[in-house]
Amino acid sequence: MKSITPLLALSLILGLSAVAKATPLLGDAAGYNAFALSNMNVSATDSQGRVAAGVSFTSSNFSIGSKAESSQYSLVGGGSVNYQHGTIDNGGIFAEGDADLDHHTVNGDVRANGDVVFGSGGGTVTGATEGNANSNGPLDFDYIEGYLQELSSDLAGMTENGITSVASYNSGDQITLTSNGQDLVNIFYVDGNNLNNATNLNFSLGIDEVAIVNISGTTHCSFSSLGIAGWQDRQGNILYNFYEAADLTISGIGVKGSILAPYASVSFNSGHIDGTLIANSITGGGEYHQFLFNHDIPPGNEPVPEPATMLLFGTGLAGLVGSRLRKNKKE
Repeated sequence: MKSITPLLALSLILGLSAVAKATPLLGDAAGYNAFALSNMNVSATDSQGRVAAGVSFTSSNFSIGSKAESSQYSLVGGGSVNYQHGTIDNGGIFAEGDADLDHHTVNGDVRANGDVVFGSGGGTVTGATEGNANSNGPLDFDYIEGYLQELSSDLAGMTENGITSVASYNSGDQITLTSNGQDLVNIFYVDGNNLNNATNLNFSLGIDEVAIVNISGTTHCSFSSLGIAGWQDRQGNILYNFYEAADLTISGIGVKGSILAPYASVSFNSGHIDGTLIANSITGGGEYHQFLFNHDIPPGNEPVPEPATMLLFGTGLAGLVGSRLRKNKKE
């Protein structure tokens, strides 16, 4: 994985069908519904899939993992984990720091490199409990942060080949993203001001086509109170890239697709996301549904299958990939 740059990763998703073993474009974050590079503080809702926070995780009345695999940790903390009044339906908890649990049900193991502390309210752990474990965690958060930041920047530098149109009305903007009808990967650019003012976001994509939606804006970014149409059965093919956002508010919306916002402090106040939310930090009571952006890339140094290579020229990626290959990534 570490030998593949993010831009090369994107170019290779087109070779998925010809490769038996592959690596996700979103790296180790791809298997999670919510992934905070630093802190995550959530309450009063649930995540169907796995959750990770690079520094600290705090929750109250938050359930995790109804659709996760029991063989994996469903909650991973790069520092402390404070889990109150919630249920881990499948899989356990791993914390690099302390794990504080109260009024909890964990259907799996609890392992921490710090102390495991149980509150006075009681709870249940069906698997093993181990504190001061001195174990390597399942995630290298430092590496993942660098990878995702570089990926976001690379995606933002790509040539637009999809068709973006904006119609303005008194009630707000209507944004339509239309496939060019030729390429499997369509790159779109949306002005963050238009998205803030939008009431509707419409997709027109083929069933197997991928949409990368690059969204500008540094502060006061919003993905709220708008309807999304044309996404049917395509949640796993849509990735919104807030490539420069320092803050992002998500509320009153059912987001269809995954969000990559590696620099943003995200306030996910209400609504749900059918996909993965990746951010610097996450707070709020939004709900996470397990429709993941699970497009893969071939491993190691395997060549891109020739049909995919031809498609790269159609998406305008080939030249960009070549330039990135000349830039070494630090291991």
